[in-house]
Amino acid sequence: AASGAALAVGGSLFTAGSAGAAADSARSGPPGPDLPEWTPAPPFERAEHEERIHRLRLAMQREKLDAVLIYSQHSMYYLFGYDVMSGAAVAYQTIIVPLDGYPIALVRNTMVPYVGQSPFLSREVRFYTDSFSRDSVRMTTDILAEKHLLRRKRIGIETRTLTLNAHDY
Repeated sequence: AASGAALAVGGSLFTAGSAGAAADSARSGPPGPDLPEWTPAPPFERAEHEERIHRLRLAMQREKLDAVLIYSQHSMYYLFGYDVMSGAAVAYQTIIVPLDGYPIALVRNTMVPYVGQSPFLSREVRFYTDSFSRDSVRMTTDILAEKHLLRRKRIGIETRTLTLNAHDY
C-alpha cells in the first residue's frame, strides 16, 4: 500500500496552516461556527478507538509506511470518532497519521469545532478557509515536509473514497 494505493484496516491546539493561509494566521480564537453547549456521546468507548488506531499502525508497520493520508469520512469516523454533523458537502480534508506521533487533521475552518471534539485529533488541527482551494493540497505537502515525512519516506494514501478527487490526488 504505497503512495497511490488504498490501505485497508478493518487540550486543543488550533494552528493556522502555512501555505496560502496568511489571512488565517491573523484571526483570533478558533475558526468556524459556534457549537451548542452539549457534546454528543461518543458511539464507542475510547478503548475501542485506541484499538482501531493501534491496528492501523500495525498495518502501517507491516507495509513499511511512515504515514497514511486518510480521506474517507467513514474512516475518520471509524478511527477517530470524527463525524461531520453538519450534513454539508465536505471540501478537501485529510488526517495525516504518522507511524509515530499524533495525527494531524487538515480541514476547512467550518469543520474545526467538529474535528476538535475527537480526543484523538484535538492536539493538532490545521485549517483553510476557501472551499476547493488549491492551497489545501499544498498545505498537506507542507505539513508532511514539516513533519519530515517527504524525503525517503513511504506514504499510504486512502484512494477508495468520494472525498479525494482526481485533481487533488
